[in-house]
Parts: sequence; C-alpha cells; structure tokens
Amino acid sequence: MNPSWPIDAFHKKVMQELQIDFKAHVLRRAKRKCLKAINGSDADQYAKLWDYKQELLSRNPNSTVEMEFEEGKPGVFKRMYICFGGLKHGFKLGCRKVIGLDGTHIKNSYKGQILTAVGVDPNNCMYPVAYAVVEAENHNSWLWFLKLLADDLSLDSGIGWTLMSDRQKGLLNVVASLLPCAEHRFCVRHMHNNFKQKFPGNSLKGKLWGAARSANTESFGEYMELIKNESVGAYDWLAAIPPHHWSRAHFTTENKCDILLNNMCESFNRCIIFARQQGILVMLEMIREYLMRRLQSKREISSSWEVAVTPKAGVLVEKYKKWSGGCYSSYAGYNQFEVNTVSGHKFAVDLNKMTCGCRRWDLTGIPCHHAIQAMNRLQHDPYDFIDAAYSVKTYRDAYSGMNLLFVLYRANYKNCL
Repeated sequence: MNPSWPIDAFHKKVMQELQIDFKAHVLRRAKRKCLKAINGSDADQYAKLWDYKQELLSRNPNSTVEMEFEEGKPGVFKRMYICFGGLKHGFKLGCRKVIGLDGTHIKNSYKGQILTAVGVDPNNCMYPVAYAVVEAENHNSWLWFLKLLADDLSLDSGIGWTLMSDRQKGLLNVVASLLPCAEHRFCVRHMHNNFKQKFPGNSLKGKLWGAARSANTESFGEYMELIKNESVGAYDWLAAIPPHHWSRAHFTTENKCDILLNNMCESFNRCIIFARQQGILVMLEMIREYLMRRLQSKREISSSWEVAVTPKAGVLVEKYKKWSGGCYSSYAGYNQFEVNTVSGHKFAVDLNKMTCGCRRWDLTGIPCHHAIQAMNRLQHDPYDFIDAAYSVKTYRDAYSGMNLLFVLYRANYKNCL
C-alpha cells in the first residue's frame, strides 16, 4: 500500500480491476483502514515513540533526539525534537550562520505543530537542520525548541548569527531573551500581508518592497519618504518596526546572505505536507526518509560539477557581468575605484576589502556589477572574488554528513509501527 497514492489513481485501479465505480469517500475510508492495518492506530504509534528514539540514536551518531512528557502524566507524549548528526555536521561545515524558524500544523487526528529550523546551503537552497513535534506554537514550545537548537549548533547568545521568522507568537520574546545578540529578520511577505490589511494598493506595496530591497540607507530613505508623502499612516506603521528587522540597508554583512523571505522554511513545509497528514510515527519516518534521500541526491548532483562555484552564484555573476556595461570606472589606485552609472550615481569599490558603496557585494559575497566593472579595468576574473561560502567545495562539505538511517527490516518496521 502506497500511503501517497492519490484517490484518483486508486479509483482508476479499482475501475480497471473490479469494474466497480466507488464514490471517492468510500475509497478514502478504505485507504484509511488499509493504512491503519499496516501502520497501527495513532495510539499504537505514540506507544512506539520511545523505541523509535532509541533506534534513531543507535543508527545516527552525534544526533540529538529528545522527548518530553506531560507534567504529572508519565508516559503521555508532549514534545519530540530531532536533529540528525549528519545534518548538524554538514551545517557547521558548509552553511552560513543563517537559520529560518517556522511552525506548521499537523493534520492528523491528534493535531499539534511541527517547529522547524532550516538553513541556507552554498547554492542558496534550503538546508533542514532540526525539527520538533510540539503541542502548540507558543512561548514555552519555542523556548524548549530553541534551547535544544542552541546547544546543538553552539549559538551561545547569538553573536554572529542571523535568524529569520514570520514573527510567530511566542517566538519574538524567546529570541530576544535566549539569543539577544542575534540578528532577527522578519519575513517581508508576512509583513506586507499585515500591512495591506490597513494600507491596500499596489502603489504602497511597491514602495514597501522597494524600501525592503534597498541595499543602502540613501535608497531606503528615498522610498520611506515616498511612502510618507503618500500615506502618513503607512509610514508610521513601517517606522514602528525597526528597519534592521526587514530592510537590506540595515542588515549586517558578515553572513553573506540578503534574504528577505522565509522561503526556506516554507519550502520544507511544502515538501513534508503529505507526511503531516499521517500518524506521528509514520510522519516522522516519512520526514527522515525525505531528508535521507535529499542528502544523498545533493551529494550525487555536486559530484558532477566541474566549476569552482555553485550554479546559482554563477548565474548571478553572469547577470552582473551584463549589467556592468552600464557603468564606467575611474581608477583611484591601490585597487580602489570610483564607479559611475548612467543614472548619475557614484559608488566606491575597494577590491582589497571586497566592498562596494551599493552594499550588494558586502551583503551577498558575490561581486555586484559596479565591482565587476572595476575588475574589468584590471582584467581580474570576478569568479576569483566570490566568497568561499559559495564554493563547490563548501557545498560538498555541507552534504558530507552521514546518511540518516533507521535500519530495520521492512517486516520488523511494520511491527514497530
């Protein structure tokens, strides 16, 4: 029985083999009964979680699997946290100190939430690090999750780390108290969804996004002034949120990541959407299997790369090379340039420090078109100036961790479930 078998495909199979046209709700009920016979009831699966935890730890060295039970009710499940050693190892070796945090609903009969921590790999794709099943998304569950995550990744007080969230309830205070030195960014899409309820319209939307995407304070100030001229209320609403939470102009540059959206968490949540509809043990096992396949798939893909940097970094460099034709530079000596654009803007480029006045290079670690124009003057290769965070070697390091195993024969695995 394939648990992901769509009802339409099930219906087609029944029609072909039995020539009986069952209604969709009948087929769904039959599928549920089959899955229950194979996997056991939800209660049976909760009863097997302790054995599952021990099996994961025995097969996956350096992993963290923690369970918590209801206070005063021994044996009544409350929460479970999983951080595989293979992912932890790869994240520390090859990923930037950037973590997205999010919560998503479990859709089985017991409900609850899955809290996730997802990083960014050297190809700017998601890198799941840890996840937990909790009773609800609140202050206590986030505090419990982040304490375990901080221990696993050595976050300390958050110095040098960047967190991204949708401003979930309970999370803001936890981050402020547990990781007070971390840069905490807010997903701009989530911000805009709240913003447009009070200030609708494409004009204000475009200016909000313009302010968020602005890489320097001058551009940010111009957009904020445009918003103020159009709507003082909208300006006050945005000004109440410190810009270091949502505008690139105020982001730190040490982690070479300029993301504005929590897409990495949302992508992971979409990948496990079917698992979230299953009983808890089947759900956890489906997530582990997905992560195992993903880890191996990334290793196989990168083994064929014969370039020095990851594909997405290469695409950006090629795009900036084309844009560099719209600039001209004046050499100031000592690998420093003044770069002028056709629009009349001027930017200082320092190839020694790998910085540009527009701050795009500073934020991402990938040379912007102003910097590439300066490099062309000295016949330098832009690829030599890309930050090591985007190298293929770093990418391979990120996916070099041991695979995520749960080794039991299939027959025993059914019994376990």
